[in-house]
Order: sequence, then C-alpha cells, then structure tokens
Amino acid sequence: MKPKQNVWSSKELLSSLSACCLHIDATLKDNYECILWNDLCSEYDSRNLCLRLQFSRNSYSEAFNSLLELWAADESNHAEGFKIIYAAVYGCEEGDIDARLRGRKVDFSVIEEFIGDEFKLCLLLAYDELATTYSYHGDIPLYRSLGHAPLEGWIRRVKLDEALHFYNLLQVIKNKHSHRIAEAEDILLDILELDLSDAD
Repeated sequence: MKPKQNVWSSKELLSSLSACCLHIDATLKDNYECILWNDLCSEYDSRNLCLRLQFSRNSYSEAFNSLLELWAADESNHAEGFKIIYAAVYGCEEGDIDARLRGRKVDFSVIEEFIGDEFKLCLLLAYDELATTYSYHGDIPLYRSLGHAPLEGWIRRVKLDEALHFYNLLQVIKNKHSHRIAEAEDILLDILELDLSDAD
C-alpha cells in the first residue's frame, strides 16, 4: 500500500513573508523564539535521523522504506518553512540559521533500541507525529496573531501532514505487524517514559 502525501511547498506559500508584514510585540517575540527554534530543530532533525536509519534500511519492509522517503521530504519542507519564519521574525540570514543547525550535536542513542525493530520504530514515530499534530494545532492562534494570512494556512498544512504521517504509520503497523499488537502497550509506555524524562 502506497503511503499518502500532500505535496506543497513552504517556499511558495511563504514567498511574500517579510519582517515588515508581521505584527509581534517584544514580549511575544522573546517567548516565541524558543518555541520556534525547537520546532525548526525537530523538523530539521528528520534528515539526521534518516542518515542514522540508512544503516538499518535493508532490514525494513518496502512499505516502511517508502513511508520514510515521503516523511523525510515532508519534514524537510516543514523545516524550510520554520526557517523562513525564524529569519523573518528575528532578522537572521537563512544561511546563518543553516550553519547553526548543522553545528548542533545530535544524539539518537536514547532511541537506539527502536531503530533495529521496525514495529517499535513505527510506534515511536507514530507517537511523535500524533504529539506534534496536537502541538501544531494549539499553535494556530499564535500564527494567526502574527498578522500575515499565509502563516495560518501554512501551520494548518504542517499539522495535516503530521496527522497523515500518523495515519501512514498505523497502516504499516496494521499491514506488516498486526501479529505484534499485543506488545504495543508496553512499548508505548516505554516511549512515554522516554518523552517525559526528556522533558525534565
């Protein structure tokens, strides 16, 4: 079964964005920086995760590998959008943002046990995509408040992509790993524990 994908471009949707068309007070601007940077890093790190996963891709199913390709393309598109917004809000050059992103240390050791097991990895990614869907939905009023109409449409598209990724992952689980569903509760509890420990 081919995974579903919405094809669109952050660059095209945000082509008219500039600092002069945004309405953001100083306090909100300061508070928003951490949220926006974290969202940018999260989407950008999909490429780093894909680099890590390439060593295991021979052990993954064709369905999961197909999903990974579409997921990586979508996440890259989202990262591009967050970068455009960050540059407009904080007056940065996109090249400087790229350098800052590349200079970060990325460590996937805490999820190493999931990487070698397609079923566990599907559950991990599905958990993350669902959480991100809810997070971006909650951000819609913030993007609306910035005063540039395409921004609300952009975050809604990003949210829908995340929800579609969640759906695609559930389809892989249903079609390739239904015999392991009984394991899902314990694995999800482990994922929740990882998420909560990372939040501390």
